Amino acid sequence: MQAIYSFLGEPVFEHDFGHVEYDVTEFDERAGTPGLHTVRPTVTAEARDTLLPPDLFNRFTHDAFWRDPERIPAGLTVV
Repeated sequence: MQAIYSFLGEPVFEHDFGHVEYDVTEFDERAGTPGLHTVRPTVTAEARDTLLPPDLFNRFTHDAFWRDPERIPAGLTVV
């Protein structure tokens, strides 16, 4: 989070990722997209299926350069 705030030029703000409160139910309902912005109370990684066709997904599987520090271009900050 510190890197994100630094990039934005904002002061660091302490977050409690185990207790998140955010409700835009009314906005989603007015927009005709109920549940679109539902936020769970705890921030966790959640595995989910891709929406991309398998052949397209597999084309880019090994292109995640940010996972390998050796492949990050000089001067590029990855957050």
